[in-house]
Amino acid sequence: MKTPISKMLDLDSVKRWTMVNTAASSTVASHSFNVAAIGMAIWTNLHVKVGYSERDVCYHAIMHDRVEAYSGDIATPVKRAMREAGFDANGSTYGAPEEVGPTEHICALLKIADKIENWNFIRQYGVGDRAEVAKRHCRTDLHDALNSADEDLQQAAKKVLIEILRREPKF
Repeated sequence: MKTPISKMLDLDSVKRWTMVNTAASSTVASHSFNVAAIGMAIWTNLHVKVGYSERDVCYHAIMHDRVEAYSGDIATPVKRAMREAGFDANGSTYGAPEEVGPTEHICALLKIADKIENWNFIRQYGVGDRAEVAKRHCRTDLHDALNSADEDLQQAAKKVLIEILRREPKF
């Protein structure tokens, strides 16, 4: 799927976490940027970097949720229900055009980066009962993504998680 620049630029107005009360706002554009930053940090910590570059990680991270320029944010419970019904909103290529689809390892790396970003945002800014439920789901999703990754990717992602946890909260 080729997404025109006009739609990509709309991602800065597509709100995330619409079903959960948060103390700060998030857009698909800010989420994609954060996934790219986290993904590149994970890539930097890998011991084996075969077949793709930091630039590839950045590109696919920026593009991973671009379908939401058309659909709006798709809440995780809805995405789960869609997958159970046989439809993956992001597709197996994590939203990248099929002709330049990411490798399986980039997909695994981006899945972890995406889960880290979701968990980090909601743990910092989530407010109320729904946020507590979302935090638990995000933590479980992150744990599952880490457990399904190879050892090198797990270790690199854990280093990045430690760095993120050491950051001072914004408020």
